[in-house]
Amino acid sequence: MRITVSDISTRESQQTVQIQAIRSWDTIPYLSMLDGLYQDDIFHEQVSNLPGEYIKLDEMAKDEEKNRLNIYDFF
Repeated sequence: MRITVSDISTRESQQTVQIQAIRSWDTIPYLSMLDGLYQDDIFHEQVSNLPGEYIKLDEMAKDEEKNRLNIYDFF
């Protein structure tokens, strides 16, 4: 069967997401945004059950002056 212009259909594009530069403390909001956007049950379960240590580390990263890692410090 030949494909013609009349055979081609379009669908509405998915919601676009404005993504700014991801900062070190954006992990939890970014994962939550992905969870809401894609509605994946397995991903939702994983994001919902993050260990408290992980969330604490994400909060600590907000203070980049005090808690930062510069790889050039190792050389």
